Amino acid sequence: MTEPAFLGAVTAPSGVLAMLDMGLLGAWRVDAGAHRAALATAVAHGPSPFGIAGIEGVAIPELPRDRPLPVFGVRLEGGEFKGLWQAVFVEIQPGVEAARTLEIGSVVVDTARLVLADADALGSWVHDEPIDGLADFVFWGRDAEAAAAATGAPARGEGTFGWVDLAYAAAVERGMEVEDHLDEHDLVFATDFRPHSHHHRMLAQMRGSPSECGTLELGAATLVGVFTMWGDGQFPVVLDVDSEGRPTRCAIYFATKQAMMALHSQKHASEFDD
Repeated sequence: MTEPAFLGAVTAPSGVLAMLDMGLLGAWRVDAGAHRAALATAVAHGPSPFGIAGIEGVAIPELPRDRPLPVFGVRLEGGEFKGLWQAVFVEIQPGVEAARTLEIGSVVVDTARLVLADADALGSWVHDEPIDGLADFVFWGRDAEAAAAATGAPARGEGTFGWVDLAYAAAVERGMEVEDHLDEHDLVFATDFRPHSHHHRMLAQMRGSPSECGTLELGAATLVGVFTMWGDGQFPVVLDVDSEGRPTRCAIYFATKQAMMALHSQKHASEFDD
């Protein structure tokens, strides 16, 4: 096993830490009060799974409210999936020996990324709307360079083109021009409209980090976002507790047999297509 890599520190001023697909936070914002109430009911008797739009997350109550909780990741050492996350874990009581390990559910990921967040802070999350009135539009892929030449889009590096820090309406206009050009000329490239929301601020950090993670201050809380590196899937969550039942460490396991089979199949399907 490789040495754990420090990914950031999450805080839980409410005492409840939620772990869920970050892409679901748009749905959470639509009815944050109802989702928070449902989560509170779920954890009334201890760590529990909960659902948003039929997709499962996990929440852990009775955590320290007054200090950061370090988050670490451990990578696989060798084999076909060398370097991918084996597990990501939160140190709740560092150095305290676990008396028991509890299987408390799974985090289901449908957007290849998850977030560790204080349950109350989720109500302040802005998913798709720009916080500062600005947005980016970028594109990349086989015909991206030709499309950039035709539309006047500047190069952003690493084969990506587009505009950043535009007024929201201007970014929409530029994006529509590029999308129209794509359709009219039957080109092949990917596009991404990125309003300056909490979601896209976190994603920008994650994309630029060697560990594919990021942190975000949201009110009194600090959130940690992580790319699974395995894509989508169902990832088990276990909780270590001390002799009095208090949480000492929580871990999300990514390198499951199902995840390996799914990624192996995707890899070989891609090779066949090539």
